[in-house]
Amino acid sequence: MRKWKNRDEFKKEVKKFADKIDIKVKSLKFRPMKNKWASCSTKGNLNFNLDLLKMEYALVGYFNFVFISVKRCDWNRSFFLLIPSA
Repeated sequence: MRKWKNRDEFKKEVKKFADKIDIKVKSLKFRPMKNKWASCSTKGNLNFNLDLLKMEYALVGYFNFVFISVKRCDWNRSFFLLIPSA
């Protein structure tokens, strides 16, 4: 299991994916969060739970869905159809 080296590596991966789906990231921050892994705004502000840095590198797929929601600016049924079932 590969872990993140540091915040900069995490940010680099997130920004790389954002470029692929043509999303402009205004800010990317880490914060302690009790009830969620990430949050985003329609203005391109992304916040990630500090605990994500302790998790496997492979979880980057989760961040992809956060970006999709920013791009779509909605969490309706069609958004949830994009998420593969477990």
